[in-house]
Amino acid sequence: KVKKLAATGANLQPDSSVVHQEVIDLVMLSHNRIKAIVVKNFIQKSRWKVMRLLVEEPHIHLSKLRNTQCPSLIISGDHDALKEVHTLLIYKNIPKAYLWILPNSGRSTPIVYKDDFNKMVDAFFVHPWRKIEKGGRFN
Repeated sequence: KVKKLAATGANLQPDSSVVHQEVIDLVMLSHNRIKAIVVKNFIQKSRWKVMRLLVEEPHIHLSKLRNTQCPSLIISGDHDALKEVHTLLIYKNIPKAYLWILPNSGRSTPIVYKDDFNKMVDAFFVHPWRKIEKGGRFN
């Protein structure tokens, strides 16, 4: 049912093979602080859910990516909380994928590069996917 997919800041597991250790340390401080309080209101519940997602999820095996049939645009900042090699791993395991790494950008590529981001993602959804190989690599 998905015709095309654009993903920014994607990860497959919540550990130090994916996330920079300094980021894990920061998130765990917040996670433990929120975990220690009694969650009483909607805002606290929302923060707790986000923290749990950051610390506990996802758990996606690479083989699942290889089943992705739709064209995909994998996006990240070159200074994201996630390691660049992990973004490249995701890109390499989706059969019809493009990769876009934005320079001088961390986790907030859709905000820092909002105009370029919106143009690029829109163009991706509008234009048909194409495989570039052989002599086409010089164009």
